[in-house]
Amino acid sequence: MIRGTSSYVTRSSFVTIMILNVKSHEQANHYKDKLETLLKKHEDLKRTAVKELGAMKTKHSEEFLKMKAELEEARKINAEFCQAAEPILNNLHAATTGANTSSFETMVELLQSAPSRLKKIILESANIACGIPQA
Repeated sequence: MIRGTSSYVTRSSFVTIMILNVKSHEQANHYKDKLETLLKKHEDLKRTAVKELGAMKTKHSEEFLKMKAELEEARKINAEFCQAAEPILNNLHAATTGANTSSFETMVELLQSAPSRLKKIILESANIACGIPQA
C-alpha cells in the first residue's frame, strides 16, 4: 500500500486515479484547443462583418448622395418651370377671366410663346381643364 494524504490507497486505486487525472488533462487540453479555435473563428467573423458593414455603408452613402443630387436637380428644374410658367399662366388666367367657358384656341395662342418643354405640360393641363380627351 502507498501512503496517501490521510488515508491509505491501494496501488491499483492510485493507478486508476492517475489514469483519470491524465484523461482529465487530455480532455481539458482538447476543450482548450476547441475554445481557441472557436475564438479565432469568432474574431474572423467579426472582422468579416466589419468589412461587409463598411462596404454596405459606403454603397448606401453613395446611393444616398446620388439620390440627393437628383433631388436637387429636380428642385432646380421645378423652380425653372414655375418661373417660366408663371407669366403664361397669368396670361391664361387674364384671358379667361369673366368667361363662362375656356377657349382652347385662346390658350393655344397664348402658349405659342412658351418654351417647348413647358408647352407639352401646359397643353395637357389645358386639355384636361377644357374637357378635351387626350390622344
